[in-house]
Amino acid sequence: MTARADRADPALLDFLDAAGADLDDRRRSAPRSAGWTRGA
Repeated sequence: MTARADRADPALLDFLDAAGADLDDRRRSAPRSAGWTRGA
């Protein structure tokens, strides 16, 4: 996080955390042939 995180809206941070977790879950569950896991 940046130095500005302490001034950010906690609800926004929660939303971003949830969105990031969702993307991570999708990337993990996607087949390797889809290209999502390239470089992992």
